[in-house]
Amino acid sequence: MKLGIEGKRALVTCSDCGVGKDIALTLAAEGVHLVVHGTDRSATEGAVAAIIGDGGWAEGVVGDLSTAQGAAGVIETVLAKGGVDILVNNAGNSASTLPDWLSIPEAVWERSFSTNVICAVRTIRAFTPAMLAKGWGRIINISNQGMSSASSSIADHQASAAACVSLTVSLAQSLAGTGVTANVISSRSGPDFNGRGWRAPRMTAVQHKDIGYNGREYVGQALHLTDGATNSARQISAAVALLASELSDMTNGASLDVGGANALH
Repeated sequence: MKLGIEGKRALVTCSDCGVGKDIALTLAAEGVHLVVHGTDRSATEGAVAAIIGDGGWAEGVVGDLSTAQGAAGVIETVLAKGGVDILVNNAGNSASTLPDWLSIPEAVWERSFSTNVICAVRTIRAFTPAMLAKGWGRIINISNQGMSSASSSIADHQASAAACVSLTVSLAQSLAGTGVTANVISSRSGPDFNGRGWRAPRMTAVQHKDIGYNGREYVGQALHLTDGATNSARQISAAVALLASELSDMTNGASLDVGGANALH
């Protein structure tokens, strides 16, 4: 199947390892030019080498998106080389491993929102204007389904994940009719707790699709995809490729609920 994104340029945050790396490899296999981002130079260079070794095109950028200075460096580097057509915000973590809600310190809440929300806000604000000028772009946020599976011990992470879903939907509304879309993939597993992005659940079948029309284009309200058991980065990467493709021109504001036996119907 031709996705129509060959030659497009994509930045996948935290793609030096884990699901982010798998997303980068999947997009590169479709002919996308990848900007691999990481906080570890060796791992980032390794991911770039893996893509090139598979016959793809890639370059790396290193920096901490959770700090204003680190993000500015990453953004400046990427913009200087032409910006991006596809932005995949995969950065995400949770620092809380404490037994209950009241044990989570304020600093942990701040870190979770900085990594899981502000990182995405920074890259979206930086790269969306050029997409709008071209009349085409894809913004795909990777989150976690915190709203319907809340736990008292990782409340900071789940609250920030819910915020990521909300900001994506509001962004999509502001982008309606521009040729730029914003969608979110909500994993039911959560982050790897290493500060490098989300762990991916398996996605095999679309069980529900509720699409509305706002007068200019279709706006997806929810896409629920479930399997139930084994986590698979390959499946979430396939979902990213679909949302990045020309096949998803009319999908804007969708939340793909990927994996888990408790998916909503």
